[in-house]
Amino acid sequence: MTTPSIRLLLVDDSAETRTLVRVAARVRGGFEVVGEAESGAEAVALAVTLQPDVVMLDLRLPDADGADVLTRMRAAAPGVKIVVFSGAATRHRARVEPHAEALLGKDSGIDRLLDVLAWVAGAPAERRELDFPGDLASVVDARRFVREALMSLRAEDVLDAAYLVVSELAANAVMHARSDYRVVVSRHGELIRVAVSDRGSGSPEPRTYDVTSESGRGLHLVSALAHSWGVDSSPDDKTVWAELARS
Repeated sequence: MTTPSIRLLLVDDSAETRTLVRVAARVRGGFEVVGEAESGAEAVALAVTLQPDVVMLDLRLPDADGADVLTRMRAAAPGVKIVVFSGAATRHRARVEPHAEALLGKDSGIDRLLDVLAWVAGAPAERRELDFPGDLASVVDARRFVREALMSLRAEDVLDAAYLVVSELAANAVMHARSDYRVVVSRHGELIRVAVSDRGSGSPEPRTYDVTSESGRGLHLVSALAHSWGVDSSPDDKTVWAELARS
């Protein structure tokens, strides 16, 4: 049986960006771009008329504030899911996040955008989360939580990799951010995401690998285990996430 395509509306005042996403969606498959808009008024009208499964929305539009367009679209077409994809995403996070299913900076890349659009348009992701104190002893509890979460999500096949990922990310939150932290485990189709949020600043980067060093290997290990990984930062906190492909 053929899987129905995800009906996608592209909203961006850059024709180049719309073309890149449209072509990438066609190459990837599973998407049908049902409309394109370059202004806020046109975006809201098309969302109502076309009722797409999901909208890709830039916040920088020539005729209106993008956050206002988002709330207007939400009111006019409440069944439509919206993914904000904008270079202004971080700056407007507080206004935008409550009204959008997902929020991505344009530096996330189009492949990542398509992943998120697919997840948002599909069945809601199953999710488990828990807060932990900024104490190295809590890493054991975080591992136990991940085990229980994966069992409840029917994804025990990634348990070994998830153990290593959460151990590294939780230890980094305690040792480097010197912060309490939250662990979120969610399932998006055949991908399992393990994310650790803390109140540290900056974006961690893998250090130059040195086999003689006792530290600095964590993000290399996460990168090797993960289907993809990244860092989402704001002025107040950061989230390091890794996605694990089920076998």
